[in-house]
Amino acid sequence: MNLDSLIFVSGLSGSGKSTALKTLEDNGYFCMDNFPTVLIPRFLEMISMGGVEFTKIAFVIDIREGSLLEKFPETLDSLTKEGFKSEIIFLECEESVIINRYQDTRRIHPLSRSDILKGIREEKVLLKNIRDIATRIIDTTNMNVHMLRSEIERFIAHRTSDKRIDVNIISFGFKYGIPLQTDFVFDVRFLPNPFFVPDLKNLNGLHEEIQKYVMSSPVSNQLLDRIYDIFNTMFPLYLSEKRAILNISIGCTGGKHRSVVIAEKLKERLQGLREAMINIYHRDINR
Repeated sequence: MNLDSLIFVSGLSGSGKSTALKTLEDNGYFCMDNFPTVLIPRFLEMISMGGVEFTKIAFVIDIREGSLLEKFPETLDSLTKEGFKSEIIFLECEESVIINRYQDTRRIHPLSRSDILKGIREEKVLLKNIRDIATRIIDTTNMNVHMLRSEIERFIAHRTSDKRIDVNIISFGFKYGIPLQTDFVFDVRFLPNPFFVPDLKNLNGLHEEIQKYVMSSPVSNQLLDRIYDIFNTMFPLYLSEKRAILNISIGCTGGKHRSVVIAEKLKERLQGLREAMINIYHRDINR
């Protein structure tokens, strides 16, 4: 069977699994939702024997599996032994945002009809084993449908490119909390702050005026030099460890000015890393 890509989509209820699966379907994947995981090896065998050729297949794996969920690692091992290489996308989201999503849609959480928070926390426990082995964990807290689609499409593109590490640069505001998934955090609150300049206050770090203001300080360039030196030195080590994802978070007070500028400038510098796919996400720029 000539299967180029086998992806499992898992994650918390309300985190965006349906959007992720629809995106995969729109990109040529044969998608199956709520299919018993223990039957997947047999399913792949049957379509192979039947002469049906699917080159890209995606399954959703979640708590609807019930007790069968515990057998998923065994299923994964079985697939690996049979020569199938699979990847797992795990979606998660802050509890308060999931609660709001359920309240907005008036849907009932699958694990608790009356207490959404209780259901979310039970679900986290049940899905922990899958999260621990995920290829990619995506936090959808501050994403809309279009942003999540773009994130999934970047993941797909990464598979077929010669890039070996996804480097995600995230700008954020400390007042809204540090991103959940991060490997490095850089605090740039010591840089000149455009917020206190009346003509610049209502602009953001994507505007040329803000970039010129922040980068006019020698300290800003020195900081970028140091950050670049760190990753230029460490990148070959990550490659040798077959690291797939590297998350770099850059924070200022509100996530609108300084962190955005430094994130954009760092992206420009890291573009030269041949085996890295550089992604950038300004989490709090519109707050």
